[in-house]
Amino acid sequence: MKFTDTLKATIKECHKQSVRHPFIQQLADGSLPKETFRYYLCQDHQYLSNFQHLHELIAK
Repeated sequence: MKFTDTLKATIKECHKQSVRHPFIQQLADGSLPKETFRYYLCQDHQYLSNFQHLHELIAK
């Protein structure tokens, strides 16, 4: 078995759950409320800003 096949088998259930998440379903079908989308974008921005800061600290 190829390494990538092993990885795919390992994450199969997690992937299924991810694509069935209500956020993803609503995003895909266009029914996600704008406020919910805005909230997730703000959370992503906050996470990525902190992630960047952490990498800056590590690189010093």
